[in-house]
Amino acid sequence: MDKKDNKYAVYRGRNPGVYDSWLKAKQQVDKYPRNCYEKLDPVTGKSPSKPYVVHRGREPGVYDSWRRTHPQVVGHPNASYEKAKSFDDAHGN
Repeated sequence: MDKKDNKYAVYRGRNPGVYDSWLKAKQQVDKYPRNCYEKLDPVTGKSPSKPYVVHRGREPGVYDSWRRTHPQVVGHPNASYEKAKSFDDAHGN
């Protein structure tokens, strides 16, 4: 798949939505305070399901996407989080 075929979801930006290039998505988030975006899965066109563990944030825990993790850590002083390899790893199994 060519890089030009990537799609990006802008959750927080000037005009939230799905964009068919990074250049278009970047125009929506560049210098926008606490912006939130991610590259969509090229096969499904959906947000990839990736586990994130929030150690310190508004509500520590395991989240299933960056979209859900973002509000817990961005703008929170001393936030600590990491992307886990799997949901089992995220839950310590």
